[in-house]
Amino acid sequence: MNYSIRLYTLSFILCFLSGFTNVNAQYIPSENSVTPSSLDLFHSTNLWFETQNAAGLSSSKQMQYTNVYGGYSYTKGDFRRQQEGKKNTGFLFNAEGLIPLYGGYLWGKFSFENESKEDSRFNASIIDPFRGNPFIIADDRSSEWKLQYYNLSAKASSRKIFNQIFAGIGFNYKVSTGAKQLDPRPLNTFYQLTVTPSLVWALDNKNNIGATFYFKNQRETSSISLEYSDYAQIIYKLYGVGAFEETTTRSARREYKGNTTGFEIQYGHNVNNRNFIFNAGYKEAYEDVIDGSNQLLNTGKTLTDIYHASSALVINNQESVHKINLDLSLSSTDGLFYDKKVDPNDASEYVISYKKKRYSMKNQMYKMNYDLFLTNKNGYDWNVGTTLTYLSYKEEYLLPQQGVGKSKQDIGRYNLNLHGKYNLKTKFLPWKGSILIGADVTYSKASDCNLFYGGLKPDHKIVKELLVADYSVLSANYWKIGADLQHSFPLSISNKKIEAYAKASGYFIPQIENKRRGNATISIGFML
Repeated sequence: MNYSIRLYTLSFILCFLSGFTNVNAQYIPSENSVTPSSLDLFHSTNLWFETQNAAGLSSSKQMQYTNVYGGYSYTKGDFRRQQEGKKNTGFLFNAEGLIPLYGGYLWGKFSFENESKEDSRFNASIIDPFRGNPFIIADDRSSEWKLQYYNLSAKASSRKIFNQIFAGIGFNYKVSTGAKQLDPRPLNTFYQLTVTPSLVWALDNKNNIGATFYFKNQRETSSISLEYSDYAQIIYKLYGVGAFEETTTRSARREYKGNTTGFEIQYGHNVNNRNFIFNAGYKEAYEDVIDGSNQLLNTGKTLTDIYHASSALVINNQESVHKINLDLSLSSTDGLFYDKKVDPNDASEYVISYKKKRYSMKNQMYKMNYDLFLTNKNGYDWNVGTTLTYLSYKEEYLLPQQGVGKSKQDIGRYNLNLHGKYNLKTKFLPWKGSILIGADVTYSKASDCNLFYGGLKPDHKIVKELLVADYSVLSANYWKIGADLQHSFPLSISNKKIEAYAKASGYFIPQIENKRRGNATISIGFML
């Protein structure tokens, strides 16, 4: 595909410049080459980098680096939602880099993944059925999806303007393709472009305030056809919380189109060994759902409001680094349904008789995190931390039948995570370097969960095999155990020092009602 070639070309320009430029970086944590632990510590403690404010790159210390890797991922298990695959495999590639440029900074990242998702059910129209849109065309046959994801991001910041202001701009460009391998088979293309211009005003050498403006345009097109079937296939038009409409088709076309706008404000304070940042923002989004090819029919629309805020404090002592995070996010989505009737002036056309809100979804997320790093000259010796997260998910569908009421689903969840890493020096191996050993354990406890279906077909497979089956996963208590092992060692190629590495990681969810799930990912790469 031409767009994938352009993405690869631009990504290499952005990410590999850092390895072949003669410009010195403003901040390098060590006189040695970049290592996995030093890059990990940089991302964990660079607070402006964690925001969408690209101008903030110039207001804080940065390190120059390049990180490139490729790998393979394998996930399998029955503890899953029905629209997830029972077995997912994929090849992945990632390239990322940061360089100083004309007094500012340029950061870029490109990732690609080729995924095969097996035994996925109840999805025939959308690449990501969990992205918050209830309007989904589905069938009940287990099938394989072939998926490709391209993701290109960049941030650029300027030098100080008028001795007080930094300017910046960021963008993110995503393209995904997907094809279901069984009739009725959709061929999907997803596109998303996000642009985030930003400013930072340096009040003095300790205090900065920033502003980011957010613009996103996205579109997904799904063309459904029959390749090996001689008769029309049954499909279900899903509307949320078990609501659906059953019909048959030989071909269909659906399009999702939407925009998101918003803003963020930041305040940063840096004094002595302490660095603090506060970030808050608001976004509003809409997405139209359109059916048909020759004759376009507006099926519905989603309207979403998102509020989010976060704060972080880093205390950097000579031998240790402490980091505390507080995050919250609140979102609300309304689904508008369009009732249509035959145009009285043209029997071949339809007109919208009225619009009504029938679907609503409200999400809440609160998170607290603490990390401690015991540092050395080039990264850290060990890291321990804990994260506590509360998630709330409330979904309702107002039934059209008079006197019936509504269907609703409430999910609450507390996640407690303990994690740590140890940096082991490997003098005993043929290649001197280090092994970064990591482990994490999460206990996820459901709270205040409830499912009520008020529709007319409680025994239908959409209700029993999709809604109820997903609820049993969402409302379950479970443990998740993860580990990773990364061996890195220095090499010299053409008088250029690089850090090569191999990494293996994975997680396992033990048996829950005779269901379990696990993942293993391996990768090799280099950084400099």
